[in-house]
Amino acid sequence: MKPKRGVNQRSGTSPKSYRWPNGTMPYELDPTFTSSEREMILKSFKAIERNTCVDFVKRKKENDWVYFERGLDSSCASDIGKQGGKQILDLSVTKTKGAS
Repeated sequence: MKPKRGVNQRSGTSPKSYRWPNGTMPYELDPTFTSSEREMILKSFKAIERNTCVDFVKRKKENDWVYFERGLDSSCASDIGKQGGKQILDLSVTKTKGAS
């Protein structure tokens, strides 16, 4: 995976098995997110894409993907790196407030 033009290379040392192929991360959003919350999440994806070598793509039929699930409390949690299959990222609505 090569960084996008103008993006500094990162010094991560994760095993290749934890990396998303070509830096592309398929995702699904929990349907309980409101339209304004979904918009804020998608804007955050764009900010991450501009500053890293990761691209978010809406899941079609990929076997490995991240499911952004509405968190029940004020914390956010996920495993680090690609785990395989449906990977849940617990995202608290309060943590999306003020995202850029």
